[in-house]
Amino acid sequence: MLLPLAASLLFVIGLIAGKTAGHHGVGPLSITWGTNMCLGTMFTVFWFLDDSPVSQADFARAILLAMLYIAGISLTFLSVHVGDVSIATPLFGLKVLLVSVALSLIAGQPPSFIIWAAAALASLGVMTVQWQGRSKSQGNDSGNPSDIPEQSDIPEQSDIAEQSDKQRQNNVAFAARAARGRRSRTWKTVLLACGAASIYACFDVLLQNWAQSLAPARLLPMVFWIVMAMMLPLAPRVQWSLISKPEIRGSYLAAIVFMSGQSLCIAVALGWFGDAARVNVVLALRGLWGVIFAWAAVRLIKTYSRGDESQLTRRLWAQRLCGATMLTLAVVLALLGDA
Repeated sequence: MLLPLAASLLFVIGLIAGKTAGHHGVGPLSITWGTNMCLGTMFTVFWFLDDSPVSQADFARAILLAMLYIAGISLTFLSVHVGDVSIATPLFGLKVLLVSVALSLIAGQPPSFIIWAAAALASLGVMTVQWQGRSKSQGNDSGNPSDIPEQSDIPEQSDIAEQSDKQRQNNVAFAARAARGRRSRTWKTVLLACGAASIYACFDVLLQNWAQSLAPARLLPMVFWIVMAMMLPLAPRVQWSLISKPEIRGSYLAAIVFMSGQSLCIAVALGWFGDAARVNVVLALRGLWGVIFAWAAVRLIKTYSRGDESQLTRRLWAQRLCGATMLTLAVVLALLGDA
């Protein structure tokens, strides 16, 4: 269980580094491309640990796993690019429920009552995490820190009192648009994160089953070499001039190394040791790490503190932590139901 525990920490640190790079303008495609290239290189070493023959069926399975992995990691980075780390990471914990249900169906057994209770608790956790409160800045609709008005631009109370009805109506309309923008980004984050969790659940279950027929030292390198091959045509779209800048290079490299490391830990744990349900239970701790680390990043990392999460109130931080805790408890219930 040490591998998924390490993966849960690496995952959150990688997302925060990727979000920091995103504040500099680095897009999800550039981070996804670098992560996949790094991961494929890492798995090359495993190919020499086994000499089992590879059949056409094994190659076809590797292609399907590669496609699922690319889709999952793309939605992961998109969810963080669109919204907040403290929203996205708890939602990835839903994967353990999906894995438990999938394994139950494969075994021909319907999910137990505890699994359904866990699903209900997880749904409540999702609602708690995504519920929007008031932020410190009510007028930033774009999510761009440069759009936050300077203190000198904020009118004094005497000036507000002298505003015309039309100006006041414009202010109210602007605040309403800002609120709708925040809600829209939140729901996009929820949908993208849940989509990533669903795809990764399929990846985990299939990898665990197929690694029994072909040595994981053969299957996993094939999967991530195919991932590399699929990503190569996108190399011209990578923001090379941007990620080469010294002030951006560090966060970009940290994002791809940490995200590659967490994928390596999970793939090795599933390929060699199996037990996808319990592996994902431990991995779901990243929901708690995500809220805690994002809160710390807002206060410690200058670039990160310019994002939307820096505008959250203490109450909203506490609410997200509460939702992440519910999701973690749901995961523990799923483990008990699968035992």
